Amino acid sequence: MKNIKNHLKDILKEEGLNLTENPRGTDKGDKKSYVDKFYEKKFFPFREKQLRLMEIGFRHGASLALWSSYFVDGKIFGLDNLSDACIQENLTINQNWLNRQNVETIIGDAYSENFSKQVQGPFDIIIDDGPHSIWSQKKAVELYLKKMNDGGLFIIEDILLGGVAIFPLLASVPSGYIAKFYDFRLHKLSGDNCLFVIQKESRILMVILNRLLVSLTGVMYLLTEGSLRLLRKVFKVAGVF
Repeated sequence: MKNIKNHLKDILKEEGLNLTENPRGTDKGDKKSYVDKFYEKKFFPFREKQLRLMEIGFRHGASLALWSSYFVDGKIFGLDNLSDACIQENLTINQNWLNRQNVETIIGDAYSENFSKQVQGPFDIIIDDGPHSIWSQKKAVELYLKKMNDGGLFIIEDILLGGVAIFPLLASVPSGYIAKFYDFRLHKLSGDNCLFVIQKESRILMVILNRLLVSLTGVMYLLTEGSLRLLRKVFKVAGVF
């Protein structure tokens, strides 16, 4: 039996994958709350399965190394177009993280329909960690949600607009799926420390209730964050700051 490590945070530490300790590292476990507040719990049931995980936007490869060490019986796929400035101008990719037996990378524009056809599913976990624009996040849902297994998780990281993004993201989720917005910004003070997670749901009533609850959450954020953003724009135009 393979040596299965039960805690993502231990792998981050042991393999030097945290961004605060390694300039090529990932921010998922130190600057962001994703490992502490979501991945440790939600990924635990998958850890001994022969799952297929795909991440869009792997940059230097630290997160692929994390998934590779945690899901030892799984297959890890990484998509990237290698356009990030920190790769081109500063630090090169750590090939030791990518050249692992259970890791496969595909280089190209993941948000292109033609490219997406090269990506063969299905996947149990899909993570979008690309440019973090609403357009790219919606496009990821459009192109790859259909490649997710029943019981799987489709995770969008780093929601730049915070709760204001709930409505445009929710609009991209087709019927037969539920969604949830996770706001961790008070846990670690980072403006985009949020997740939007989509799962398959066959019960129509659950889908309807979910849409209502998430929509109400979106309204709350619009009334608070949306109003603040509008005020900032008004003051900026007026030259107040």
